Amino acid sequence: MRYRIPRKKRKIHLTTIIKIILFTIFYAFLIFGGFFTGSMIVTALTDCLSTTHPIMIPSIHHQEECETTGRVWLDRKCLDYKYSTLF
Repeated sequence: MRYRIPRKKRKIHLTTIIKIILFTIFYAFLIFGGFFTGSMIVTALTDCLSTTHPIMIPSIHHQEECETTGRVWLDRKCLDYKYSTLF
């Protein structure tokens, strides 16, 4: 029968446990903050891209000409609602 050398039991120190907990909390906040920031950026971009504002077409001065091109005649101005804020 072979003789086995007894192993020393490894002790986990309290400082090691505290470090593991702190790093876990830190990385959880880091991941949560990244997702939160990303969702805020995506929300802001989709809101910006989906809104349209009227643009006055200065070359059209008559209501008939404006309405035949699919635009809106309002207060003696020809307005076009097709353009986004990024134009």
